Amino acid sequence: MPRSLSRRSKGDPNTGSSRDPLGTRRYPITRTLNAKNILVQETVGPHAIHNSKNKGVTLTRRKISPNSPTPRSSLVVESLSSQAASSPKAPPAAYSEVKLSDFAAAVFDIPPKSVNLKDVARNLATSSDYESTCRRFLSSLESTSSSTESDTIEEGFIDVLKLICRQCDPLGLPGASDFNPFAHPAYDKEDSEQSTEDQFVLMGMRRGPLMDTWSWADLLVAIDTQPADSSFGSHTCQQSAVKHPVLSRENGSSIDTKSHQDQSDSPYTLPSCASRLRRYAELVMTAKGNRRHVIGLLATGSNISFWYFDRGGGFYSTPVNLLTDAVEIISAVMQLALSGPISFGLEPFIQSSSSWEAFESVEGSCVVVDGIRFRLCKTLHVARELEGRGTVVFAAQKIADSARADGRSTIIPHDVIIKFSWQDASAPFEDLLFRRAQECAVEGIAKLYCSSRPARLSTGPRRALRLIAGIDYHDRELRVQVMGPLCIPLYRVKELDVFKLAFPHRSLYERAGILHHDISINNLMVEKDNEVKGVLIDLDLAIIIKGGDALQSQRSTLAGTLPFLSVDFLEGTPPERPMYRHDLESFVFVLAWILIRFDEEGEEADHDQLRTWYTGGRDQMKHAKFGFFRRSFDLPIGRFPSLGVLWLSKLCRNFHLGYSLRDRMGNTDFDHETLGGYVTHSSFLDVLH
Repeated sequence: MPRSLSRRSKGDPNTGSSRDPLGTRRYPITRTLNAKNILVQETVGPHAIHNSKNKGVTLTRRKISPNSPTPRSSLVVESLSSQAASSPKAPPAAYSEVKLSDFAAAVFDIPPKSVNLKDVARNLATSSDYESTCRRFLSSLESTSSSTESDTIEEGFIDVLKLICRQCDPLGLPGASDFNPFAHPAYDKEDSEQSTEDQFVLMGMRRGPLMDTWSWADLLVAIDTQPADSSFGSHTCQQSAVKHPVLSRENGSSIDTKSHQDQSDSPYTLPSCASRLRRYAELVMTAKGNRRHVIGLLATGSNISFWYFDRGGGFYSTPVNLLTDAVEIISAVMQLALSGPISFGLEPFIQSSSSWEAFESVEGSCVVVDGIRFRLCKTLHVARELEGRGTVVFAAQKIADSARADGRSTIIPHDVIIKFSWQDASAPFEDLLFRRAQECAVEGIAKLYCSSRPARLSTGPRRALRLIAGIDYHDRELRVQVMGPLCIPLYRVKELDVFKLAFPHRSLYERAGILHHDISINNLMVEKDNEVKGVLIDLDLAIIIKGGDALQSQRSTLAGTLPFLSVDFLEGTPPERPMYRHDLESFVFVLAWILIRFDEEGEEADHDQLRTWYTGGRDQMKHAKFGFFRRSFDLPIGRFPSLGVLWLSKLCRNFHLGYSLRDRMGNTDFDHETLGGYVTHSSFLDVLH
């Protein structure tokens, strides 16, 4: 059997996607709260593949401390409560079972009328070649005497697929002969000595021959084999991108604070036998950021099922038998092989002159946003997750002769950033919040030039399958934003005076009445060409506190990035509404994170410090942060040591005094908004100035 992937991996070296669009460090470690609200760790597999000297496949992984958190994409929360579920609803990542014929009709292209796939399938199904090839594969399933014989399981299944795909050659359709299933031995490149336990067999389908150097982006179909007794029951293990019971902002608005992954009777749970296939699909989806979905093929013994993975989870076909249901399987594989790039998951909003080549690179492709054409230059950031928002950011350039569809004039610079994000369809529109901020002359915030919302999950194949949004799956909407200026993270600023000038201010709240609600090291930026100008980005979780209620739908107040979350949200009874001081508290935690964990070069050097801010239970994290307010001066400062005294210790003292006063007074006549007057915008600026 193929060895399971259990090690973290390195991002595709051609995309630079291990960092965010502005150089922010990202981590492949996913953390989540289990049923007891204890943080556990999941890992993801490899992202870059290179053939080895013996023509096997080498999987490279990222060198990273196992203690490094994911301050942005994995440690975000929308709820830490443990309320019981209300009415049954689809979880943020839902998987539905459908008939194979319905699956093929909804996902694959319809073959030309001149081609009768059923006739071809019947001829092959009754042939001795098909029966003997299937028998060899089924025989390999029964052989467990050695790892060498076990490896023929994958080769046997690939031989079956190759035989089916070859039936497309005589049809004379363009590109039919280029579709190739494959199986290759793979191992971890960083291991000095390759052992049997490090090896596994990687399977997939791609166009053209297997190259010496290639990546997950080349896979058009992810394939896995499992033993015949593999269960299609509920998968009870936490998935790397399904963060239950913590419902992250990537997974949409709060639906149910109880873990759906722990509900073994849930009809939407990912079957346990597909966990590795899902992990492969995640690697394919996140290779370049240009996929809307990933097709999978799973053999559980002699039973075959087809899979569709996207930002809402997906669906799969009822398993059918290689021998007794041969015609149905052969027809579906041939229809798949004859399908076009969109059916294989290429994002249709990205236009390319050569669609098949667009799988491997976005460079030179175009997108049209609000009637304006932009040329994509490269992928800057891909969120390392399958389900959820799946944020992707591209560097792009405006094409000179393009203009807005509505005729309005908009001054757009030549170099821009384009953000793709599959948001909860009912969530507030981030672009409207940016426009409100710009209308209110907010300073120090990213600028939105144009935006569009071109697609929803509910307008895709789920409609043809008659799956119901909100019941069978959680609907998401693709939101595209063109933004600027080009920035770099605040923590990369090397000059102390520049860092002090760039630290954020209150303009967003004062002028637009908006709380950012997710202050983290990844959302505090400076302009690339003028580092003294701080830039606040990402209004995905922003909340309008005063005015503009029409722009705001209901959203949980329990939101943010875990290491920088206010201690109020770690209480057993969280606050009923967010307050400005919560953002100020997050600023303090970000400042401490930069000063304590980063070195003078802006690199994260100490992964052990402040671990208690994101590990353990809620009470442990809360007490760790309270303790930090009391004794912040005890921790070593590696970055800008003078700010440890000038800023950090004084800000922490104000919060310590405020929370201590609240503990003494209780809720009677206490000013929670300012912690008894100790934490205000004025007191904050008094320290910074």
